[in-house]
Amino acid sequence: MKHLRKLCSIFGILPSSFTLAQMPDKCEATPFDSGGSSDVYKATLEGRPVVIKTLKANSAANPKKAHKVSSSSCVTN
Repeated sequence: MKHLRKLCSIFGILPSSFTLAQMPDKCEATPFDSGGSSDVYKATLEGRPVVIKTLKANSAANPKKAHKVSSSSCVTN
């Protein structure tokens, strides 16, 4: 995961298996849980409750400063 985060940060992309095939119906604007490498949001997809984990990548210039690679998969409706 450490190397994957570094590569994602350098190239600004994620593997296709890390993205959602469809957008959630609803998604909370703020994460209900957070960690050093990800934020977790409550959402609904096709009427079912789900959680969506968004990864953070370390900045190549400053490894201590983390940023989200992509949070577009979790948008508030």
